[in-house]
Amino acid sequence: MDGVPSVGLLAQKLKEALSRAGYELESVIPSWREAGVLVENPAYRPPYLAKKKMSGTQVRLYVFTPDVFAAPDDEDGE
Repeated sequence: MDGVPSVGLLAQKLKEALSRAGYELESVIPSWREAGVLVENPAYRPPYLAKKKMSGTQVRLYVFTPDVFAAPDDEDGE
């Protein structure tokens, strides 16, 4: 996003997936924001929910930094 590698997830699809797993999106957003894993911009309303155009349609995305999806470092070298 804006030249920075990132992963965007459609807001409604993310909400549905979390719900199927027994989580509420509204409950996890504060933790994600505190951890700094959501890309935020004061121009967005709310600042953590991007509005972008995909295939000619405006969509809302939760945009995550790439660190969220990186494999953990293997400390044992295996």
